[in-house]
Amino acid sequence: MNLEVRWVEDLLTLERERSISKAAEKRFISQSAFTRRIQQIEEMIGAEVIIRNNKNNIEFTDIGRILLVIFLG
Repeated sequence: MNLEVRWVEDLLTLERERSISKAAEKRFISQSAFTRRIQQIEEMIGAEVIIRNNKNNIEFTDIGRILLVIFLG
């Protein structure tokens, strides 16, 4: 698995902001571009990393939380 550094930064920002739109703003990209990046991560690992609760708020899945622990490790 070869996760790009920007994907790691995206997930860490998403963890801090808990909102796709706020995380996208912090990363200086559009919400749709940020969503595509998260989808690329999910496709690469073959599992969902977040659950979208409503328009923008999210929760991390178990796999998503494991990735965060690894990245913060």
